[in-house]
Amino acid sequence: MRDNANGKTVATRAGNQIELILSSSYWHVTGSSEPSVLRQNGPPVLLSRPNGCPDIPGLGCIPVRADFTALADGKAEITAERSACGEALRCKPDQTRFTVIVDVRN
Repeated sequence: MRDNANGKTVATRAGNQIELILSSSYWHVTGSSEPSVLRQNGPPVLLSRPNGCPDIPGLGCIPVRADFTALADGKAEITAERSACGEALRCKPDQTRFTVIVDVRN
């Protein structure tokens, strides 16, 4: 899943892996609302600097990845939050929260 999954519901089966990649290192992934349904597999990690992302501090264009495992039937919400959208750039209100619902079914 990527940024464009924000606000959506995603269906999966127990045992499947879910990879969340958000396009900015400013995102703080807050995890799963129901760890017994959807478990986060360790802390989020920064990915390699993409082409087109200048090596200038504060841009926040390095993606962050968090991995999850679907464990059991149910629904869980993955959330992420941020307050900055660039160095000294506050986000617009609709850019501060990422939410996706994962519907796990066997």
